[in-house]
Amino acid sequence: MSVTKSTEGPQGAVAIKLDLMSPPESAKKLENKDSTFLDESPSESAGLKKTKGITVFQALIHLVKGNMGTGILGLPLAVKNAGILMGPLSLLVMGFIACHCMHILVKCAQRFCKRLNKPFMDYGDTVMHGLEANPNAWLQNHAHWGR
Repeated sequence: MSVTKSTEGPQGAVAIKLDLMSPPESAKKLENKDSTFLDESPSESAGLKKTKGITVFQALIHLVKGNMGTGILGLPLAVKNAGILMGPLSLLVMGFIACHCMHILVKCAQRFCKRLNKPFMDYGDTVMHGLEANPNAWLQNHAHWGR
């Protein structure tokens, strides 16, 4: 498709010929993907499958990975120094305390998600909003440090 436009200026006639081409097929596919992404939520699009969440075993593995990490390398020495009885007992107590604190953090994140109408909050957002909800004025003013 070509369009010809002629204009006359002070120095004479000038003819401009424009050739308009249709966009390539790859660009059309990309436009279609962008429009379906904006129209539908990611869970409703045809290319993605819906997830149910994680299993109990996967949650246990996440707990072990998050709490132990590289600290497990120093664990034998810590148990040796604490003693044969107090070492394993204190390890169990600290494990329960860590799981309890993580449970509190997850519940706080869920409440802030409902309160702020967000689908997801990471650790930094949860701590920041928790500090903003604190009655202490100094912590409210410095809540961005929690992030």
